[in-house]
Amino acid sequence: MGARTQVSLHITKGLQTLTFKIQGAPTIERLAPIEKKLASSAKEAKVKQIVWDLSELESMDSALALLIAKHIRQAEKSGQEVTFSAMGSEVKRMLSMAQEHAHFDSSFETRKESILQAVGEDSIDRLKKLADFLDFFGRLSLTFFYSFYHLRHIRWK
Repeated sequence: MGARTQVSLHITKGLQTLTFKIQGAPTIERLAPIEKKLASSAKEAKVKQIVWDLSELESMDSALALLIAKHIRQAEKSGQEVTFSAMGSEVKRMLSMAQEHAHFDSSFETRKESILQAVGEDSIDRLKKLADFLDFFGRLSLTFFYSFYHLRHIRWK
């Protein structure tokens, strides 16, 4: 295997701008420190413009693209202008795909069942099973009684 490229995020804060510069070839395994730095600096920053310098980025995987797209979306929602200084064509393509296909606004909430809801669902399930049993028993009984009333239709050997 080749030598691992050092991944780093440099943050430069000006009067009205905040510049993020990512260097190296980040992968999902090495993305946690970058994510922590981005989250902490985004909370502190009260600037009008955010500049992403991706000129020294060797490659971009989908995890980094989604992370950058998420921070771009957050910055645009807070009224900040986002610009890019330089980036390669592969990086640009990956970032545009992440922005196009990511669903950051949709949220999934885990729902905790209440006891009353669990009892109600269990009761409905038991009633359905009882109705199915009664349906089966009724059809079986009708077939049985039909065979007794029409004995000549039954073939005896």
